[in-house]
Amino acid sequence: MHQTNFTCRVDADLKDAFLRAAKASDRPASVLIRDFMRDYVQRTMAVQQATLPFDEWPARSKQESDHGI
Repeated sequence: MHQTNFTCRVDADLKDAFLRAAKASDRPASVLIRDFMRDYVQRTMAVQQATLPFDEWPARSKQESDHGI
């Protein structure tokens, strides 16, 4: 797996609180962030896949509409 860096801006107080909470849980902050990212992607993909069949229904053709099909 290719790894890359991810930089984001966050409020200093939130960062400090997050680092303290991670330390109290004896978990590295980077592991927690990766876990949060994976969870978000999995939940988002599950929602998209659950709604995909309804979004992908083909539009009714004019002929079908004219004949009440």
